[in-house]
Amino acid sequence: MPATPGDRGAARDAGGGTGADAGTGAAGNGGQVVPGKNLGPGVLGGIDIDGSDEADAGVEASLPPRVDDGGPWTVAVPSGMPQVTNGGGPLVTSPRFQSVTFPGYDLTADVDDLVAKIGATSYWRQATFEYGIGPAAAAPPAHLTETAPTNTSDGQIQQWLASELGSNSAFAAPGSGTVYVLFFPSTTNITFEGEQSCFTMGAYHNSVVIGGVSVPYAVVPECASDQRGGLDSTTSAASHEMIESVTDPSPLGTPLGYSGVDPAHLYFQLVLGGGELADLCAQWPSSFFTPDDLHHVVQRTWSNRAAVAGRDPCQPELDGETFFNAVPVLTDTVPINQGTQSVTTQGVIIASGASRTIDVQLYSEADVGPWTVQALNAPVYADNLSFSWDRTSGNNGDTLHLTISVNSFDPTLGGDAFLIESTLDGETNYWLGYVGQ
Repeated sequence: MPATPGDRGAARDAGGGTGADAGTGAAGNGGQVVPGKNLGPGVLGGIDIDGSDEADAGVEASLPPRVDDGGPWTVAVPSGMPQVTNGGGPLVTSPRFQSVTFPGYDLTADVDDLVAKIGATSYWRQATFEYGIGPAAAAPPAHLTETAPTNTSDGQIQQWLASELGSNSAFAAPGSGTVYVLFFPSTTNITFEGEQSCFTMGAYHNSVVIGGVSVPYAVVPECASDQRGGLDSTTSAASHEMIESVTDPSPLGTPLGYSGVDPAHLYFQLVLGGGELADLCAQWPSSFFTPDDLHHVVQRTWSNRAAVAGRDPCQPELDGETFFNAVPVLTDTVPINQGTQSVTTQGVIIASGASRTIDVQLYSEADVGPWTVQALNAPVYADNLSFSWDRTSGNNGDTLHLTISVNSFDPTLGGDAFLIESTLDGETNYWLGYVGQ
């Protein structure tokens, strides 16, 4: 999915942009998640996560130290953690990326270097290995001689790509795992499914059949954001799209690859703006870091295995990080709007004007001591929900009790999302919840 500024993803992927780094289908697209795109500012807008926007070389100095006394530790991770599901569609298990740039593009050397190196890094392995994707190779970059268009659409890009593959020897041959990473300068305005680059959409990925061959490609506009400049937004968006272009290479086709969250946690997909692997982590500034073996800002992505194990589901885990979080226990089946359709997901039923108390389970992957929690509306500037706690701190294995009062409902979702914020020594982690009628 496209990327958006806080680096939230959506059915467009995560990427960078003024309103296009972190996406949310709910706020940016009437609740309709469009696979392959990174949508504009999401419902989580306004959160100041960690007080910083990325981890340098995978290290955040303020993270609480990992405690290792040699004794056993049981992570009290709740059961039934969110999982990105495979729809049985194609994967690109042995990818070969090609960087494509236009003349005068100011980031050519940097993006060529990113595309050439990313597939052999530990970052790539940790992001993709569990999903059956191997190391990625790189074709020689294609440096075009034609001027980049001022305005273009995804349909026009597909027509242009088909023409170039038939006539331009600078392009690698399609098929055999080739994925084209198309970098457009800041002077090009791109539209896709009603979204506009760098405003309501960041980068995105898609595929087109050319000569009987399905050709996956990623489109990465040059968009600066409040958190990152043009270079860092571009490389982070590219990493997001490259991962999703191989784990869900045909996001508008059927069947899909790793493209959506399990039904019980569908609200994650609709609130965060997308259900592909990078989308679920793109909302969080702490997901953006510089690996030691790559030296470009990239985005961490969702790991099903890490989520189930009680580790940080956005991998790779940062050096020095001991993950802790608090998860609301949601036991009801509730309606939620997916575009013009009403579907069901897991949540808590509370009528407008009423209150209800739910459990909140705390867990940490090692002993960090007690941390504090609070509940927030999503978006944080909303006041649809009010909250009160029996206590606001605890340890791994503790259950706290949160009383939620409903003042009004979000007409877009048909319910209300909320966040549980866990904070300790400068590190802040979040978890989503959902209230339905």
